Amino acid sequence: MIFRVSCVVLLLCLSASVGQAQSLKDILKSYEQGYASYQQGKYYEALASYERSLKLARQAKFPQNIAANLTSMGFIYGLLGHYDKALVHLEEGLKIVRELNHAHDIAAALHSLGAVYFFSSQYDKALAHFEEAMTIPQGFTNPREVAAGLNSLGVAYGSLGEYDKALGYFAEVLKIGQQLNSAEDIATTLNNMATVYVFQQRCHDAEWTSLEADKIQQQTRLPWRAKAVLVEVYLATHQYDKALALLQDIIPVLQDSDHYRFDFQTQQGLALQGRGRLPEAASTLLKAVSLAEDMRQRVADRLTFFGVSSQGGRIRAYRALVTTLAERALHGEQVDPAFAAYGQSMAAYALYFAEATKARVLLETMAASARQTTKVALPPALRVEEENLHAQLAAL
Repeated sequence: MIFRVSCVVLLLCLSASVGQAQSLKDILKSYEQGYASYQQGKYYEALASYERSLKLARQAKFPQNIAANLTSMGFIYGLLGHYDKALVHLEEGLKIVRELNHAHDIAAALHSLGAVYFFSSQYDKALAHFEEAMTIPQGFTNPREVAAGLNSLGVAYGSLGEYDKALGYFAEVLKIGQQLNSAEDIATTLNNMATVYVFQQRCHDAEWTSLEADKIQQQTRLPWRAKAVLVEVYLATHQYDKALALLQDIIPVLQDSDHYRFDFQTQQGLALQGRGRLPEAASTLLKAVSLAEDMRQRVADRLTFFGVSSQGGRIRAYRALVTTLAERALHGEQVDPAFAAYGQSMAAYALYFAEATKARVLLETMAASARQTTKVALPPALRVEEENLHAQLAAL
């Protein structure tokens, strides 16, 4: 289950010499088209528009607009699961705005970097970038941007299991959203609060808050978004028919991100499993697992990709698939042609994915242990060997 992080855009250069006026007009037009597509969830269309704007900005040598396009593209690449590509764009954008010494844009670029680290389950790095963004003097001064920054801090703390801190930040964001009378901000905040309540097993609070968020979300341009959290509430309370009914309203469409597709397939698989529709559950969970593997291949540092935690992270799709296949084996089912590549029997399929799950959990547990252990002074040669080992683990 993924919290919702908001995008913060960089400022644009809005004036130029007479000779460059047409170039600037074209740059801004493509940029605005990109932002409009992003707001509608049309991420690939947004990238195409930002790419045109970036090309024109490079030709005209407008560094501020170059940075704005790079940062917007980086955020979207992160949403789509292209994490390494996202970081390349964002690091270049951050370098430019640091050179320009634009406080707002530095904060915005840092916030977007934090978002990409969050999307890739590197929550410690995400939190560090979100916190740095909020400490930039004269960085976020617009109330909406302050709210986005506080929301991101809440999301990071919630993902790290510090629920009281998360709820404290969300309470601040909710107050700002109410002052701005922003339905979208209020719904987003309520959804994030409901997610924390699910983690805390406060199911009644989670359901009530999700339903309130869903009512408010209907006033926005993306009226279905609150339903994904409500599905989690119904899964947690074993109301599988309600979960399946809601999922029919939020089936992914072409422009949806792989994050959303993965979450949808995992939720649907868990609901089908709960209803005892095991063949359908296995097929759906296999799609989620295959998508997770594909997303993981796009990341250089893979040690935290599955986000193993008390909430399950992405690994929960693997665990659910193992359970489903094992149940089918216990019920006497012998084979399923869809799983022929994973063994000769239902029990063999379950063992294959059980071993894959164990390997993923072991790698991430080792990585977490290494990162939490206080490093001692090692001889240079041993330090190099240690770093090489970490790099090899990250590439598995």
